[in-house]
This record gives sequence, C-alpha cells and structure tokens, in this order.
Amino acid sequence: MRLRNALGYFASLPLPDIDGALDEIGHAFTDGADGVIWMTNTAGHYLGDPHLRLIVPHAGGVLPLLADRLELFATLSEDTHGPSASELLHRFYYDLAGTLTQSQITALSTIATPEHLLYGSDYVWTRHLHVLRALTTLDTTWPGTDPTWRQLTTRNAHQLLGATPNQTNNVT
Repeated sequence: MRLRNALGYFASLPLPDIDGALDEIGHAFTDGADGVIWMTNTAGHYLGDPHLRLIVPHAGGVLPLLADRLELFATLSEDTHGPSASELLHRFYYDLAGTLTQSQITALSTIATPEHLLYGSDYVWTRHLHVLRALTTLDTTWPGTDPTWRQLTTRNAHQLLGATPNQTNNVT
C-alpha cells in the first residue's frame, strides 16, 4: 500500500456502459482514486454513444497523425464492427488551444470538420504573450476568411453549449 499512496492511481471506467461508469466515479473517489479514466475501447466498442460530445484539446494533438494507423490496425485485426476510427474522430470536437502551426491546422483538417472546431486559449496555464502569439498565428494562417476562425469557433461554441457568452472572443 505504501507504493499506492506514494504514486496515487486513476480508476479505469470502461465504456460503452456510460451509466455504470458514472455510478462508479463516486466509489472510485471514496476508495482514494486521484482521478478517473474512461477506457475508449471495450469489447470492440469505441466511444460509440451518439449523445457523448467529446472535446479533444490542443487541436487533436497527435490524433490526426494516428488516424490512418488506427484504420490500418482495425483492418488487420478484422475489427469491422461499428464505426471506423475516422468516423469516430469526425464526431469529436477539437479546441484550438496550444501552440498551433500551419502543419497542425492542416493535419487537424483531415479528421475534423469546421463545425467541430472550438477555441480555447489555455490562458490559465499559458502566459498572456504566448496566447497573443497563438491568436496571431490563427489570424494569419487560418485558411479562408469567411467566416473567420473567430466567427466559426464562436458559432460552434454557441451551438455545442447552447448558451450565449457574456463576452466575445476578441482578445487583444
């Protein structure tokens, strides 16, 4: 038990039994878990609940680069049940937080439609100057201008969250 107390642990909650996983969260914290992890693949089911809206941070990170590889492994394992990895990745929402580059934006466009992009600045963890640089990068590298990335991500946030924000996302 000493090692567990020194390192902590996260409880693993499998999907697609979302109600069961939600019920287990309270038990996990009562038992001393530091957090929970929802397993994305259980018995061949990959985040398949159509009501689950997942927001992936940092423009998808490496997911755009792994999409083809996920498809390859699914084909090799003859796992043809349910939606493909690409279909699942297209369902997710992606925030544009972090240090974006033109390469990351291009890669993200392979797995995300414009309607699934959101803006997040990571301002709490990112210095103001770096947030402003990221905004400049988006302003100068975003493909097309109608709508601008600011208009697009604001509209998407309103639709996803069902609320009107008190402020605009015009940061200067």
